[in-house]
Amino acid sequence: LQNLLENVSLEVYLKYAEMAIPSFVDVLKSSNSSGFEYSPILSLSLELLTVFMKKKPINGTLPPRITDFVFQPLSETLVGSQDDEVLQLTTDIYSFLINNSENSQIAPHLNVILSVLEKLLSINTSDSAAMNVGSLIIAIFCKLSDQLQETIPTILEAAAKRLVQVHNIATAENLIFVFCYLTSTNPSQTVDFLSSLVLDSEGNSALKLILPKWLESFEIIRGEKRIKENILALSKLFFLNDERISSII
Repeated sequence: LQNLLENVSLEVYLKYAEMAIPSFVDVLKSSNSSGFEYSPILSLSLELLTVFMKKKPINGTLPPRITDFVFQPLSETLVGSQDDEVLQLTTDIYSFLINNSENSQIAPHLNVILSVLEKLLSINTSDSAAMNVGSLIIAIFCKLSDQLQETIPTILEAAAKRLVQVHNIATAENLIFVFCYLTSTNPSQTVDFLSSLVLDSEGNSALKLILPKWLESFEIIRGEKRIKENILALSKLFFLNDERISSII
């Protein structure tokens, strides 16, 4: 399927999408009655849907009618499921959907997206289930930053708290890249925010708690692109020559 959708035109993409996606969505809808519990057919449908959301047409974004068709079933799956694997897969799809759709198609659903994010960052969601929440946050920031100006600090606070508490290495790595992304964009503002955010009863700042965890994870980061992004972000932090950073490392 990935090869079929590689660098295809809008017409070819729609041909395959209209042939396959309705059956995937039917599986999602039928899984509602079981609380979106894991099943082989649900897992397979989500994996194939991931490919369609990732491999957008070469000459543009995802077709609006495809975005409209899959958005609600995916949202309902994320809100309704408690299964770790289902939440991992669906969060991944959701990130690609948001990232590859027209802004005008995604912006009207902001409240729903924030509800999904709130669930994934909640302590009631397992570390494993929240494994891809960092990628989702970055997709939301990239696509909807103008609409999120007042909400971004709240999202970052929730992400910072989750990162400090998380034990799953993959989930920690994924959340670290939220702060990697922010640092690459505006390192001084990121340090100001993290140093002003108190995360525990002892008065420790998010900067003091997150930076050591970030450095510890450096050796386990996977993928050439992510390694380069991590090096760039950490370099920007160190070149600030900020005493708040030097006092921690």
